[in-house]
Amino acid sequence: MAESERRQYGRIEVEAYPEYAIAAFSAECLRRPTTTPKELEELLGNAIAERAREGYGRLSTPILTSTSDEALIALFGQLGFTPRCCGFVFECDLVRARQVEVRAQPLLPAGIEARDLGGLPSDAVSDAFAQCFPGEDAQATVGLLLGSGSFLPWASSCATAGDRVVAFTMVSARTSAEAYLWYQGTVPEWRRRGVGRYLVRRTIEALHKRGFTWLVADQVTAGNDGEIRLLTTCGFRHVADQVRLSRNLGQK
Repeated sequence: MAESERRQYGRIEVEAYPEYAIAAFSAECLRRPTTTPKELEELLGNAIAERAREGYGRLSTPILTSTSDEALIALFGQLGFTPRCCGFVFECDLVRARQVEVRAQPLLPAGIEARDLGGLPSDAVSDAFAQCFPGEDAQATVGLLLGSGSFLPWASSCATAGDRVVAFTMVSARTSAEAYLWYQGTVPEWRRRGVGRYLVRRTIEALHKRGFTWLVADQVTAGNDGEIRLLTTCGFRHVADQVRLSRNLGQK
């Protein structure tokens, strides 16, 4: 993991990564309708000038959503920030997904069993997570999610081959009606065999039985055609893009 250092510029905190000559900042303080291009330029002015003097080549926004952050994306565009699509938001109407038969529920391959994720030791889940998401800190991420008060162990599922976890879904509650699909993954040797789709459909069933009506996935990476196909097959639909905007610090 690259080392970073943070610096405050008024309402904006910028996190810089010297190894990559990139500076990034949080846009939470800017998410309000009264922010104007002039105000935004003033807020960013010192950060741009100082980081440029220090040799940073680019200033980036966090990931923004094309629907809820439309005005903010437009503001950055007026200041010369260039958008790049880095992911998508999908959502599933759980009532409709059960009423409309998208495809027949697949059967699990021989030797694979499905069960609730709750009650499994975090190390068993972390091993599978590390294979599915090699760029993340598996133990920290899994431990944080399993220990969260909003985590839904009865809606999160896993598939096991003997004592080994080979696929999983990790779900938490956003509201009493909406759940959030943090992660779904299948270890490489068990992909394209219907295991992931079986678990997502199992999660949908569990949520519907408890009165949830929506399941949202907003960490769907652009170019991950397998995950997009899986979610679409299970009744999800694409509702928004996720974009990151950046500006060359030498740009006037």
